[in-house]
Amino acid sequence: MTPLLLYIHLILIFVFIVLQSNIVSSSSSSSSSMLMLSTQKCVHNQWLALSQLRALNLHSPALSPFYPCDERNSSKKMMEWNMEEDCCSWDGVFCDPATGYVIGLDLSFSMLSGDIFPIFNLHHLQTLNLSCNNFNYTPFPFQGFEKLRNLTHLNLSHTSFSGQIPVGISMLTR
Repeated sequence: MTPLLLYIHLILIFVFIVLQSNIVSSSSSSSSSMLMLSTQKCVHNQWLALSQLRALNLHSPALSPFYPCDERNSSKKMMEWNMEEDCCSWDGVFCDPATGYVIGLDLSFSMLSGDIFPIFNLHHLQTLNLSCNNFNYTPFPFQGFEKLRNLTHLNLSHTSFSGQIPVGISMLTR
């Protein structure tokens, strides 16, 4: 798939998700039930990876005085995830409506500070935004990025990871 077609595909998925959330929130329960029948629910292993990520990041980090992101924009996005609901409905999680696989994860400004290794089990991930989290100079995850073969957008700005960038990132060809 060419970069232009992939970009158009991502825009269409984003528009679909936005339209779906607007329709579900503004329509009656019978209409939203019909809409939910046409979309696939979150695949269990995707829910499991996200719940593991949440469990590893249950505490709020002590932000350093030199933290470059505005704390007022921060949220505890993952802490608000209702574990009884479909993970595709969680804030910052975007799923392919046809398959139920997580294809986008926006955890920017989420006050993350723990391990992120469960993200590497989201093999269908196309976009990953971890910007403006304070990993307090945690060593950069050495292995795992090579598993994200579908990744086209990666934002790690202002994360305070330390160490060398792993070779696995160079294996991402998209």
